[in-house]
Amino acid sequence: DGVKALDARVEARLPDIDLSELLLEVNACTGFFDELGLVSGGATRSNDINVSVCAVLVAQACNIGLKAVAQERIPALKIGRLAQVQHNYLRLDTLTRANARLVDFHTTLPLARAWGGGEVASADGLRFVVPVRSVVTGSNSKYFGAGRGVTYYTLTSDQFTMLHGIVTPGTIRDSLYILSTL
Repeated sequence: DGVKALDARVEARLPDIDLSELLLEVNACTGFFDELGLVSGGATRSNDINVSVCAVLVAQACNIGLKAVAQERIPALKIGRLAQVQHNYLRLDTLTRANARLVDFHTTLPLARAWGGGEVASADGLRFVVPVRSVVTGSNSKYFGAGRGVTYYTLTSDQFTMLHGIVTPGTIRDSLYILSTL
């Protein structure tokens, strides 16, 4: 009965919201969208740029493509605008800075500080069989039998913050990729 009561209390505190609403709320707290700037370094002149950035992030994170989030009747969600935002705002350097801002904010949270000081991290990999040839797939009979695969390495702090992730060929020489991730 106690577990059921606790479950009901936790459920009442977690509202049912869309992923896009959550992203906009996290941005309001952290300002991580500010790191997703134009390739030219100039200021944007677009209205509702946060809506466009949010839609592109959802499309990429969910691997659903821009068409799934586009709405031609809303200027910030027109397919052309989303493609422009994807091309000009979401780059490796800007995503790296945005992630760093999220990690920095996470370290200020009391619960994260209770878990650890952020000085310790763990690297681990997940291996996936990939049935087609690709630049990043590799043969490794130990993990993939006669097939090919990739490994996704992540570096996670003792505050349960993912610091970095990298897709690597599924070969035995993983140590070099782990060093690169660190």
